[in-house]
Amino acid sequence: MLVPTLNILGYLAQVVSALTEIGVIFLLIFSSLANFFPAVAFPVAVVGCVIGTAFIEVGLRKFTPYSVRAILYNRFQGLDRIMSIFVLAACLLLLGASGFLSFKGSKTIIEAVAPPPATITTASADSTASTAKAETMEQYRADSIGIASRYEAQAHALKTSGTSAIAAEKIELRNIEAKERATGQLFGTQKRGARKRIADLEANRDAQLAQLEANKAAELANLTDERKSATQRIEADHSARKDSVTTYNNSAIQQTDNQVKTYGNGLAWFTVVCLIVFILSVALNEVHAKGSGIEEVPQPNQYQFTESITAEFLNAASERINYNLRSSIRRWADKTPEPLEPKMPAVLYDLADTALRRRKIAPPPTPNSTPTQALFQIPPGLLTKRGSQNIAPNAGGQVEADFYQNTVFSLIRQAEKATPDAKKALELSALDVIGMYLNKPASSPEANDFFQRCKAYHDGKGENPFTLQRTIIHGFNKPENAGNTRKCNHCEKPYIYGHHKQKYCTEACRIAAFEARKGKKLFKSDFKKHEA
Repeated sequence: MLVPTLNILGYLAQVVSALTEIGVIFLLIFSSLANFFPAVAFPVAVVGCVIGTAFIEVGLRKFTPYSVRAILYNRFQGLDRIMSIFVLAACLLLLGASGFLSFKGSKTIIEAVAPPPATITTASADSTASTAKAETMEQYRADSIGIASRYEAQAHALKTSGTSAIAAEKIELRNIEAKERATGQLFGTQKRGARKRIADLEANRDAQLAQLEANKAAELANLTDERKSATQRIEADHSARKDSVTTYNNSAIQQTDNQVKTYGNGLAWFTVVCLIVFILSVALNEVHAKGSGIEEVPQPNQYQFTESITAEFLNAASERINYNLRSSIRRWADKTPEPLEPKMPAVLYDLADTALRRRKIAPPPTPNSTPTQALFQIPPGLLTKRGSQNIAPNAGGQVEADFYQNTVFSLIRQAEKATPDAKKALELSALDVIGMYLNKPASSPEANDFFQRCKAYHDGKGENPFTLQRTIIHGFNKPENAGNTRKCNHCEKPYIYGHHKQKYCTEACRIAAFEARKGKKLFKSDFKKHEA
């Protein structure tokens, strides 16, 4: 009849230990995370305390009976020794952890749940002292203003009366002086008497004013002393009240600390008693089982050898999903028609045998001709027949070269602002003009290289290719000013100029002179302005 009671006591003892352990572990985790992760501190502390308490108590419930059995059945030989040592060590560690958390944590729990001491603040005393000081200062200010006003009125009256008396004596002095001027006689004794009376009146007025200022200062000093004395009394009373509040608060805090200590020690020792009762209940239960010949014999059934409920459910769901999906795919495949017959392959062309399309240049317009849509017009007289192509320049010389140069650079400038398709057409037209200028096909490498150099010169890089090419163009006449030479303004080398405004022998000298004159690098924008 004792064994069932002991079992109940053992479980109750574990419940008490678990409650204290939950409180201690919760406080430890919550206080550690509250400063760094306040948003998750509470849920993490709850989960952590539950897991930690379950680890300790479930471990004790399993390891303690096996530890007692190892001692009762003397399982310290062979392989049983290794298992017994492990079981005993784990049981001791769990018992130590449970006892430490229950004993030390009991005081922490009591401190956490205990109400704060009933302390009072010094707010009332501080407020009273501040009010009294403010009233004293206000009274002092009012009395000071009253004293100053009273003495100021007296001083004003004294100054007025003294000034009137002095003014009367001065009038008397002026009358005496006027009498002297009228009669021609001297009244020195009367004048000295008047002056003496004026001086006496001024001295008497100043003495009275000084006495008023002295009386005023004395009254203000007495008033200041009274204010200081009142302030000292207020501060002394304030200090006494604060001391009494501090004494009361210290007493309340000491009383609360004593209660927390008493309750904490009581709960700590109670948890120790519960742990001892748990150990005794488990030990006596195992002794009773051995003495009674009770043995735990496993009785397996079919469920121990089959898959778990979760695994069986997942397998059934997987088979059902596979069956439905594969059935749907098979029905869809059965409804799919046969593939179409292949089409005839497309005809392939050899690009090498395909003629390259070029943009045609319109001939010069005649009076009766229809306007053409070419990108530019060649002035009449600039083309002559050579073979079957109008590609050779005539004897126009410099005029024809300027026409080609202006036409090419005009097309390049238009291509910069045009759309991609229009840009390509403009560049092809420029290549056609260059081919005519060089007397070569527009698709030749020489024409393409000449076009690229023209673009580079337009962007401010390199020299003008037309200037370098003029001396080798077939069909050009020798310039009329071939014998006219001048010195370059930059390098000072002689050169044959082609225009009366030409100052530099080459484009490089012109750019170098510009950079030397301006003190900066010639960029594209500067080049356009300089060219303009």
